[in-house]
Amino acid sequence: MNPQWSAEFLARSQQSHLTIVAESKHVSTPIFDTILESIHRVRVFSLTGYSASWNHVTERLSNAAPHLQKLALTSTGGAVVKIFTSDIFARYAPCLRELELTGCIFAWTSPFLSNLTSLHVYNIPWDARPSISQVIEGLGNAPLLESLILSAVFPSAAKDDSDGSLPKHPIRLGHLEHLVVQGSVANCTLLLQHITYPIGAKVNIRCRRPHEPIPRLATSYGLNYIHDLGRSLNKDQTYRFIHVGTDGDLVELRAWDALDTTLREPIGEPRLDILFSLRRILQSHRANSVEAMKEFWLGLPLNHLVSFRLEYDCQPLSEEVWSSLAHITTLRHLSVADHGKGVLAALRSVPTSEETISPFPHLCSLGIEGWKFSEKPAPAYTSFGALMDCLKARRQAGHGIMNLHVHNSSGIAATDVEELRSLADNVTWDAFADSDDEDEGEDSDNDEEGRNKDDDEGQMNDDDEEEEEPNATDSDDEYEQPLYFDYPDVFGWS
Repeated sequence: MNPQWSAEFLARSQQSHLTIVAESKHVSTPIFDTILESIHRVRVFSLTGYSASWNHVTERLSNAAPHLQKLALTSTGGAVVKIFTSDIFARYAPCLRELELTGCIFAWTSPFLSNLTSLHVYNIPWDARPSISQVIEGLGNAPLLESLILSAVFPSAAKDDSDGSLPKHPIRLGHLEHLVVQGSVANCTLLLQHITYPIGAKVNIRCRRPHEPIPRLATSYGLNYIHDLGRSLNKDQTYRFIHVGTDGDLVELRAWDALDTTLREPIGEPRLDILFSLRRILQSHRANSVEAMKEFWLGLPLNHLVSFRLEYDCQPLSEEVWSSLAHITTLRHLSVADHGKGVLAALRSVPTSEETISPFPHLCSLGIEGWKFSEKPAPAYTSFGALMDCLKARRQAGHGIMNLHVHNSSGIAATDVEELRSLADNVTWDAFADSDDEDEGEDSDNDEEGRNKDDDEGQMNDDDEEEEEPNATDSDDEYEQPLYFDYPDVFGWS
């Protein structure tokens, strides 16, 4: 835009409040100078671009901005941009409520923090990142925050409190509704240990992004931080559904506080979303990932947990991991995908005396998904016999499984399902078994033998289509529908 047109536009706006959204590569210095002369009229100011071309803009933000409500500055590279110097906006921006900075240096002692309801800070340059104590001190001056995102803000290595710089009492963020923190597990833990927030706030933690340096942590050292991270979350929050899933060396835990009428599936958005790259944090094989995640969920308040689901694509888990959930008396629904090692052993454990509480005492629903009963020889922990023994042991102990859901599991036939129904009140099965495929093959052979060898190819194709039509309604069968859902990443983090 021509500077003269900019001046004419501002003149014709007749002192109306302005929203300025600009990319520096498309705007010249004279135009910015013209705009900044009217900063007292601006409500929203958003600037994105290569920082070397607009450092002069921040140097000219020295006039009062009495109507400014949102400031968003995104540096895409170049020189480091320093924001909130001592004379920015002449120390007068009383309406500023939203601040979003990317690639900029931010002064955590700024007086403007006191009125902010939204603070989003991303990708502070490594050599300019603040300490944990500086961030916490700054948050102490922002009691009105409703949304807080700190992504790639902390230094690469966490520092302890040997110098007494961390506050003795947690900072209260009494209005916080949405918290996102991305960094090392140590830094995330230290931050959460020194802030408090209301029940119902959505918490999203990422430990950590692949491109950041990973401090080498001894396994025991890393596990301690993981356990402490769970303990640092709000102890008054109620979690009724927990979903743990893995993708390579990543482990994600999501927790909801509301369930549907079946008490098996969550509704709404998760109140807690934690993603760990445990293989990199612990410098160990990914098979230990969920073993380590146990240290996290043991730190959570689980006294209201009703439903727990695990999707695991690594080696089977031990009985010890499952036993860590066995004491939760409110747990009624358990679902295990891919592996069964340990869970059946933990479920069928019978107390040695009347005074000992049975494991999973109120569990009434068990979901099995992706188990391979068809493997020959079948692993002892996923064999059909092991499942039957588990159900028998629980029924004899007076804690029988009422609802058994077998989904996407091979090597189980209709006769096996009938046996399961003798030990569980309600058994649902999606007929995924390999034996069904073999039966279909035999039927196809019999049909082929009955055909006239002189039929032409077109008639054979018609016959084939007629044979396939009865199977067209299979998808309408009630057991064909998935029993569980793949929950989306509600905050848009990859």
